[in-house]
Amino acid sequence: MEKTETVRLSFNIPAPLVKQLDDYASSMNVNRTSAVCFLLSQSLTNQKAMTDIGELMELYRKQVPTS
Repeated sequence: MEKTETVRLSFNIPAPLVKQLDDYASSMNVNRTSAVCFLLSQSLTNQKAMTDIGELMELYRKQVPTS
């Protein structure tokens, strides 16, 4: 398996959000870093899907005549 390049980040997160993150990580039996990577990846994928759906709807509206 090929090793993925990583980058160290340092940023501030509100304490209540860190608590939610830690609770999530614990429930999934993963560490905080893995939880952040998974949730960020999932969020970005969902955001792209919503953008793609919007673009598809716009193309559909252009193809279907209005009555």
